Amino acid sequence: MMSTLPTPPRRRLEATADSVLSLIQAQAFEHALRALNAAVPHRFTAIFKVDGDQVRNVLLIDKLGQPRPERFAVFPLADSFCRFVLRDAFLHVEDSSQEALLDGSPYQGMIRAYHAVALTLLDARVVGTLSHFDTAPQKLDDADFGLLVLAARTLPDYLVNAAIWD
Repeated sequence: MMSTLPTPPRRRLEATADSVLSLIQAQAFEHALRALNAAVPHRFTAIFKVDGDQVRNVLLIDKLGQPRPERFAVFPLADSFCRFVLRDAFLHVEDSSQEALLDGSPYQGMIRAYHAVALTLLDARVVGTLSHFDTAPQKLDDADFGLLVLAARTLPDYLVNAAIWD
């Protein structure tokens, strides 16, 4: 009886990256986010669009399959964690309740884990964020953060012409 060897993590990551990039290029954004979300322990994976002084959720994947909470639909940029992503290109927080940078945000402690990357167009305009987040503290290993970065580099130029972006 023959058994198959488990796929080494690097090959699994390459396969996941290829799959996610193919889905983005096919504009199958929900499937791409589901693939990203399946690879991490975080409950949510989302795309947020910066719209003036507000942030609007464009697409949200919830591992529990529940409808998007209304508090994640539209919210002030000044209150959001996204503002730091826009400033620094990324934010990597395992537990927001322990992160002084987020002091004063109404989301601190509510969203405990937050790992996000800016969505930047080829002309250098930052138009939103791609993130994994959770209401419980969560770690995100370097390989999974790298996959998030790769997706965020590919996503904007396909996304801004898609119906979900409007």
